[in-house]
Amino acid sequence: MLSFNKRYFVMNTLKVITVIVLILTVNGIYGKLSYSKTNATNWLVIGGFPARDGQYPYQVSLRNPSDNRHFCSGSIVRLYWVLTAGHCVDNRNSSSVVIVVGTNHLDENGTKYEVSNIVLHEEYNGYPNYTNDIALLKIRKRISYSSKVRPVSLGNINIAASTSCTLSGWGFTTSSSLLYPNELQHVTLTTISNIQCQEALYPYSIQTSNLCTYENGKRACNGDSGSPLMCRGQQHGIVSWGKNCNEGNPDVYTNVPYYREWIRNKTGA
Repeated sequence: MLSFNKRYFVMNTLKVITVIVLILTVNGIYGKLSYSKTNATNWLVIGGFPARDGQYPYQVSLRNPSDNRHFCSGSIVRLYWVLTAGHCVDNRNSSSVVIVVGTNHLDENGTKYEVSNIVLHEEYNGYPNYTNDIALLKIRKRISYSSKVRPVSLGNINIAASTSCTLSGWGFTTSSSLLYPNELQHVTLTTISNIQCQEALYPYSIQTSNLCTYENGKRACNGDSGSPLMCRGQQHGIVSWGKNCNEGNPDVYTNVPYYREWIRNKTGA
């Protein structure tokens, strides 16, 4: 199914061909098509709004070195390590990714770091189930911390359903958009049980390694992949996949606590 395979594709019949061509041209799964300046009347990340400068100091933008285009997000976990979704870097090599830290704006450079190694989960599997959708990026030069650049705290215990969480990212801000917002957006979402999630997304498979959220009119979209979901001050999710931005469906995340031992083994975090 196209919308699932490419995750959050805009299913507007007048635009879908353009979206597919642009996204596949950039990186095969997601691509930064463009970005737009935000005005005060927009409610953005679908249903979200602009974050304060430095509000999410662990958030990073993954970009193409050749044109500085954003294609996914990630989070700083240690001085040399960034956490992201596996599908963001599947079929990429380290020279095809740079990370940008310390800025909320895609038109500002922030501080750029080269990637020396991509550690994709050994049992990652893409479409149709996107199992073990997690990866780590080893940074060539240690990340310099500041008030706007800090590591995230990772969750160790599964979060319960009905927990209020926050998603931040640069994904599409409407279901029909072809523009990424220039400013980092954030939105409050509520976790649901995996059983509820499975019922809503059947026949697609929800696994014990997943976490789901649902909030009417609020959700992730193209460009939010790899973004952190924060619950009670800790990262519990990594944006993985969803079914159409414009429909009342849950969002699916890689469940960080499920992979804590894997992350620890690779990074020491």
